[in-house]
Amino acid sequence: MDPPAKGNNMELMGVLLLTVVAYPIYRTCVEWRRLCDPQRWKYVGVIVRRVEALDSVMDVIGRYMGRDIHRLVVFHGFRYEFKGVAPQSYKRRMRGAELFLEPGLLYGIV
Repeated sequence: MDPPAKGNNMELMGVLLLTVVAYPIYRTCVEWRRLCDPQRWKYVGVIVRRVEALDSVMDVIGRYMGRDIHRLVVFHGFRYEFKGVAPQSYKRRMRGAELFLEPGLLYGIV
């Protein structure tokens, strides 16, 4: 049996090198497109630490721990309606289409 030709090894190395370089670039582009999609806010939970980060707020309906509770808030163009108060631990298990506003105000997408 003859040893494999040297050209075949070089072609294999070229394909392997191209795969090792191209795949991470491809995955980075796919992830970047996903992160830049404004519709993604519908599918992930959002944690907002300061009211100033919101696009707008509407109708104060109460107060909680010294903060105003707004009937509606807008974040990245999506409207969220007040659902209730949640403990800090809720941030770890938030569902999509929810917005958690410090110190524990929970909003759901309208």
